[in-house]
Amino acid sequence: MYFIHAGGFGLAADFFVWNGLAEQYDEDWVDYFMEDCPYVKAFLKEHPDYKYVGSTDNMHPWGWGMSFDGFTEVDCPDVER
Repeated sequence: MYFIHAGGFGLAADFFVWNGLAEQYDEDWVDYFMEDCPYVKAFLKEHPDYKYVGSTDNMHPWGWGMSFDGFTEVDCPDVER
């Protein structure tokens, strides 16, 4: 599962898996880890049964750094900036 939010120079997508089933995703797509991202913190506060597994962005020459196949998009949490 993932959500997309604006940030930096483009868009970023943060990814979560249910109940820590991290073996069901491929770590090769993870561009960076942003546990302190306010969107990640807001999502995990609302959904403590999810685990953050990494992020990617759309700043790659070919677009997003990974495929969204197999992931479900959810609404990005609201954060105060």
